[in-house]
Amino acid sequence: MDNSFVTLSTPTWCERSACDASGTYRMTARDGREVASGSLGTRTEYPGPGTYKVTVAMRARSATPAFDARGGWTRTITLAWPKPAPVHTITVTPSTIRPGRATTLTYTVTRHDLRGDSNARLGLIGQEGTGLRLSSSDSQCTNPLAKAYPSEERRPHVLDCALVGVQPGRPTKVKVVVRLGAHCSTIISKMGYWLPKGQDTYTGGMLKGPVVTCAKN
Repeated sequence: MDNSFVTLSTPTWCERSACDASGTYRMTARDGREVASGSLGTRTEYPGPGTYKVTVAMRARSATPAFDARGGWTRTITLAWPKPAPVHTITVTPSTIRPGRATTLTYTVTRHDLRGDSNARLGLIGQEGTGLRLSSSDSQCTNPLAKAYPSEERRPHVLDCALVGVQPGRPTKVKVVVRLGAHCSTIISKMGYWLPKGQDTYTGGMLKGPVVTCAKN
């Protein structure tokens, strides 16, 4: 665990052979509110100090087919490490889109202090196969290429924006046009950015952005 992310895993021992453990977990607060969930061994956003209930469903398999077991457990854990103040925040308006329409979304990235630098990469992605198309007239944004060279085909449901002027006191706004056909799709967002100690190999941060939902009526 670091002060931005937490990783949950479970130890497993198999006699006389290597053992593979996989599964999922769900972490809830005392009021039953889910604060984290996902696959074992992957990072999730650190929920902050507090007491949480963790429920795990897992599978353990040995290298040979002799052992293959499934099970689960629930534990209560207490985390004391303080949650850091955010370096950036991301907002979007409007937060709802509708099928059969084109909607202009405005994403606002606000940098709160001088940690890191003014560069950041904002990524948006809709649900593949729904016909959703993302575009922007902002020169910082592009749809990523989908195939090997020399193909110029791009993924219409994905948009990447390489922001280069994100400064405290000067929020950066990006306008994105969303075109939906007959099918609904949500749009999720996340943003990567540099942190101090830039020459360290494993540096940088990833921020979860807002989710744009879809309403059928």
